[in-house]
Amino acid sequence: MKKTKLFGDFITEASRRKVHKAAKQGSYPAVIVVVQDNKVIHQEPVSTPDIAPATFNVMQEKYPKAVLHLEDITGKRLFSESVDIETIENLNHMAHTDLERIADYADMIKDRMSKGQDLNAWMYHKISDSVSNLNSVHDTMDGTDGVVESKKSEALGNAIEKAMIKIDDSMSYEDFALAVGQILRDEYGQHNFMPFMKVLHKDLGI
Repeated sequence: MKKTKLFGDFITEASRRKVHKAAKQGSYPAVIVVVQDNKVIHQEPVSTPDIAPATFNVMQEKYPKAVLHLEDITGKRLFSESVDIETIENLNHMAHTDLERIADYADMIKDRMSKGQDLNAWMYHKISDSVSNLNSVHDTMDGTDGVVESKKSEALGNAIEKAMIKIDDSMSYEDFALAVGQILRDEYGQHNFMPFMKVLHKDLGI
């Protein structure tokens, strides 16, 4: 059963055939990540591609309000309950078409400006916003997301990693997040929360 939602055909119910097809593209063991209210509430191990469809459907029944993602051992997302591989291909095609239209519009605008037609004030803002949005997409695809790590941040990252290994070489992300939160509260202050999150989100591409 398919349901159209926003940009493209977003699939709301997992098909065994599609799950199996996607599952065969990954490295194992894999995991089904269960997300609800933007939080990971469960991770179900998947040992082989053949059992992925059945396991996926069991998780659907157990967590009917959650969104499920199948990820392989490298972290690559193989299938999503909301966006599968076929849908992503459709979205890529649509994005490619949109980029061609953007280039065409840019050429037409430049042509009119070269002939003496001026832009209204609001038009400059629209163009500036478009450049900023496209730059964000490009930087994320380029792998930097516009964030350049300094020597201090690199050294601090290495020091934190060594400290985590010394305390617990299998420290959970929850303990790590709580520790970072404590440092922010005690050492940096609430006024730095939002700037910190802004840089972190930009670095992670969130």
